[in-house]
Amino acid sequence: MYQNVPVAVIAIIVRNKKVLLGRRNRNPGKGTWGLIGGFVEPGESLEITLAREIEEEINCLLVKSVYFGSLPESYNGRIVLFPFFICRIKGTPELKEEHTELIWTPKIISPIAFPTEKTFLQKFFSG
Repeated sequence: MYQNVPVAVIAIIVRNKKVLLGRRNRNPGKGTWGLIGGFVEPGESLEITLAREIEEEINCLLVKSVYFGSLPESYNGRIVLFPFFICRIKGTPELKEEHTELIWTPKIISPIAFPTEKTFLQKFFSG
């Protein structure tokens, strides 16, 4: 049972059988590849957070999201629950302050920032 556990949504953004990854510009995981996402703010639903994070990080609009699963993971010394969503977006992703590079990839590339992201990318690419 979780009590007072922060939640951060993660978007597996898909286009033409490829997934969008960004090279992280901040710690934890600076310089590694990661998915788009972020923490749920008070009063937000998971879907609202997902749309906000996509707009903030890559300046695109969320068109559709489907829940894909969740896992807890240690993040900056605390346990965080990470729900993952398969997402479709509208627009061309723009590089902003969160990332130093964006790439569409048909497979997992290394290094991936967090174990949960690697787990769900493996699940996505194998399914």
